Formats: sequence, C-alpha cells, structure tokens
Amino acid sequence: MSYCEKQREVPEGSIRAKKQSIKYFVTIVPVDASALPPVILPESTLCMAALLNIGWTHEAAGMIFDYWKDNSKPRKLTACDDRDPTLIDYAISMVQMRMDQVAIAKQVKVDARKEMTILGLSTEFQDAMLDQDSDLLGGHVNTMDLCFWIIDALGKRYRNLVLSLRYLKNFAATGIKAMNW
Repeated sequence: MSYCEKQREVPEGSIRAKKQSIKYFVTIVPVDASALPPVILPESTLCMAALLNIGWTHEAAGMIFDYWKDNSKPRKLTACDDRDPTLIDYAISMVQMRMDQVAIAKQVKVDARKEMTILGLSTEFQDAMLDQDSDLLGGHVNTMDLCFWIIDALGKRYRNLVLSLRYLKNFAATGIKAMNW
C-alpha cells in the first residue's frame, strides 16, 4: 500500500526533519541545467503530503490523513490502493462539516480568513482564495457560499496533483522503455 506511513530519511537540519510530518515528497530537478527551480511533489496522491500540497496545514493534514486511514475501508472490487471514501472526499467532508456548524449557528456573514484558519487551511491557500485581484470569488467571500468555493479550489488542486503525477509517471516509464531499446 502506498499510504506514505513511513518517513524517509532526511537530514536533521532540514525543514522536513523539523516538521516530521511531511512524508514522501519527490524533488524533480530539470535535467537540461536550466534556471527553472526543482519541482517538489508528493510521491502519491494517497498520503499526507498530498494534503499539504493542495492547501492544508501540517496539523490539519496529519489529522485528516490519520482519521481517513483509520475510518476508510479498502475497495474490494478493484486492485488499487485507493480506499472508500477517497482521501479528497474525506478532506472535503471536513469543510462541509464546518459549514454545517456555521449554518446551525445561523450566521449569514462569515469571516472568511477566520473560517479557513479554523478548518486548517494554509495561509498560502487563504491568500489565493482572498486575492482581491482575482475574480474567482466575486462577492461571495464572506457568505455561506465560501464553503463551495473552498471545496471547488481543493478539488481542482487535488485533480491537478493527480494529473501531474500521472503525467510524470508515464513520462518516466516512457523514458525508461526508450532507453531499453
């Protein structure tokens, strides 16, 4: 199974060693010696690093991943590592649960940054969501519709991560096959 439960060996002074919660990231360095920075991606979409990559904080990602791992069940009909519910569905349910609590309190207006902080979303994610130059949210930033915008953004980021990893794995496999000819 590829749940990234074990942490790889990392240098003691590195950020990864200090946080001790980032698991299984891969650094891809451009081979053409270009000035492009290396790309850092999780090895799998089924690990805590994937949650960190799409916008959760270390604490929230750890909690969501641990709860998901304990409460989800392996899929029986397919020979894949995925579980039911999927990791992204479980993470999105956390947003829905929080917004249900806000709805029960009958709040019409919400403080977007405060709600995203309570959810455990990173400040980078919050800044992207609340960017004044972006037309993404329109006038819905401080209303109950915020929940749907957060879910949409998390879903899109996760989908992009899945597609990026699939592309890179296919590219790597094709490159290896080409070298064996």
